[in-house]
Amino acid sequence: MDQYFRRFSGHTQVNATDLRSFRYPTRGKLEQLGSRLDDLEMPQQDLDDLVRKTFSDARENHDALSRARARKLREAILILQELGFGSASRTKSADTRFSP
Repeated sequence: MDQYFRRFSGHTQVNATDLRSFRYPTRGKLEQLGSRLDDLEMPQQDLDDLVRKTFSDARENHDALSRARARKLREAILILQELGFGSASRTKSADTRFSP
């Protein structure tokens, strides 16, 4: 993980904040992976396949959750637009009040 992070982030060190930003597998998933390891000398390709199989449902769940969040965000934006927020019909005082 350290090597990949350094390669893609451009940093030479990984700090605690970086580590907290990563998504980690659940303990149950790690135990499931460990229980499936038959051979500690397993070829890398077999290990990669095992990891993919073990975590594929987690990725599918994450993707479904991401789609659901995106749908809810679109719905919220539509509701706000229907209420007149974010439209050209806002008054100058409203623009001043809500501007950054």
